[in-house]
Amino acid sequence: MNSFYFDDPERKLDAWSKDMMDRHGWYVHFIPNDNVFPNKINFHTHGLPESFGHPDLQICFPISTEGAHQILSYIIDRIKSGEQFEPNRQYEKIIGNNLTVEFIEAMECNRKLLRIVFPNKDGNYEGEVFSAQFEYTGI
Repeated sequence: MNSFYFDDPERKLDAWSKDMMDRHGWYVHFIPNDNVFPNKINFHTHGLPESFGHPDLQICFPISTEGAHQILSYIIDRIKSGEQFEPNRQYEKIIGNNLTVEFIEAMECNRKLLRIVFPNKDGNYEGEVFSAQFEYTGI
């Protein structure tokens, strides 16, 4: 990689994105304090449609970047194995405590993707942080 990339953040990001696509077939962006998305959180993937024929994924829930990446990696491993996730369905064994997650359709930068919606410890979406995940889908 040429050193001039480090003087130009956009070129550096483009080079990093290309490298991640070449090595893994996908990558994650995290935009903290994103006023557009629920809970001001926007973790989202790039590359899943091109690499695996599956919509990109999004998380708008307050978890650590490491936790979000682990969950996305786990789901993407399942996608690589041929599983296709669909909106408005619940899926087991994605997160701990025998809780299910739901996927809903959403838009991010004019791209349709699937948002992973996390339940509270009782398995429902009661509570501000949990119910907010259904807000602003852009659809």
